[in-house]
Amino acid sequence: MTTSTTCGRLSTRPPNGLRQRATDDAFAPVVRESPNATMTTTPTPTPIVFAIPTINLPLESARETPNHAAVRARWQASFPGAAQSESVDREEFFELANAYFALVGAAVPYRVAIGDVPQSEANTIYLGRYRKHSFCVGADHDALDGFRWPDLRAVRCAEQWYEQRAFRDAAGRWIGVFDIPAEDGCGIGAANSLPSALSVYARDADRDVFLKVVSHAKYGCWKVHIPRGTSPKNVWDIILGELEYTVVHLAGSPRAILASAWTDLRYEYRLIVIDGQVVAGAGCIDAMDPYFAVETPFDPQMETYRNCGEIARLPALAQSYAAFGYELAARAVREQATMRHYTLDLALNPQGRIVVVECNPTLNFGLYCARYEHILPAILRACEPSTASPSRRAERTLCPEK
Repeated sequence: MTTSTTCGRLSTRPPNGLRQRATDDAFAPVVRESPNATMTTTPTPTPIVFAIPTINLPLESARETPNHAAVRARWQASFPGAAQSESVDREEFFELANAYFALVGAAVPYRVAIGDVPQSEANTIYLGRYRKHSFCVGADHDALDGFRWPDLRAVRCAEQWYEQRAFRDAAGRWIGVFDIPAEDGCGIGAANSLPSALSVYARDADRDVFLKVVSHAKYGCWKVHIPRGTSPKNVWDIILGELEYTVVHLAGSPRAILASAWTDLRYEYRLIVIDGQVVAGAGCIDAMDPYFAVETPFDPQMETYRNCGEIARLPALAQSYAAFGYELAARAVREQATMRHYTLDLALNPQGRIVVVECNPTLNFGLYCARYEHILPAILRACEPSTASPSRRAERTLCPEK
């Protein structure tokens, strides 16, 4: 049995795959083509580009249903020459296929871009999956500054979700973002240094904390134990031992590490927020994709703990998550007008309270069992000039360059 680290807890993946827990509903994965009548948006003259890293497909899996086989056949008919490849991620492929066929069903003009991101075209709506994961760093951002979607100013705001009081208050646990001292330890005792903050947090009790790099893309996350009464210097030694190269590479970086109390979280669920509105949601089940979904914007299937394999249908909890998300998204946009497009991950804490796990920008975000036909209309509406988010000038003011 292998062990994986997830946000706020450790989880184990059973060797025999998912176990469906008995519920009132029978587990019956279905897929239905999205009829054009369900697409309520008016076709827009804004150019739409759908990004596909590769036309190839993943290797077939024993867990796939007839729905997955039908998607594979339709994909190969759409992209002649597509072949199975072990380098293609299975879940990412089926999420991409779901988004692509939703766009096909929308009956709006688009073109496909295969491979790397092209040069910026004014007002382009750029959908799909991009090879580059961070458009907010240096030249990547400059090259795509003209796109209407993704809204890169909104991306920055989503990446800094922890800066907003609405989300911090809803996290239901100790949380903060802190500086990394210099490699020689200079600055350990500064008020906002990570060692100093963790020393204060563990002053009266042993603490387990979750650490995640937020200043740079594609770093890992860690669980770190801080014994009661540990000095800042000794906390720094613990961090060096656990994070090793990461701390050395990012030494001296301000506001680089997000730290939060390690909490036992259950039934993690992802909501998709577009233009300040919750439009869809699904349980954070890594082994499932949109073609396991039921026909509802808020899929009720959830995993007790991430990667534990125990799946339950909890429609009442899904609706509670959606209601919580509606209210929180409204508070967030009142606090900061450009906090409009993001994914919002929620879960139940040990007291049974709904809390925020984290937010992520709408770049290559995981759909899990969320169906893209519930998301695409909201994106197209948000990109219409008459309903677009606040001006670029306002966005620059509220979300300045890093």
